[in-house]
Amino acid sequence: MAPLNEEQLKDIRDERKQQIMSAAIKVFAENGIKLTKISMIAKEAGVSHGLVYHYFSSKEEVLYESLEWAMEMADTKKNWMK
Repeated sequence: MAPLNEEQLKDIRDERKQQIMSAAIKVFAENGIKLTKISMIAKEAGVSHGLVYHYFSSKEEVLYESLEWAMEMADTKKNWMK
């Protein structure tokens, strides 16, 4: 099997980050910002606690980027439906 090229590695990283952000949106919605822990997000995403910190430096960064990502996705869907 040939090694993955840079584009394939980037796609994998992007998919993993989106997986974490999607889980974060769900966990934040269910538990609120204050009660949500990184470990809860990691469990929902099916990844290790440390991997979340590979992509994000703090819970606040997970929240901010996840909300920004969700709004972009909603905007894209809204524009696509026009």
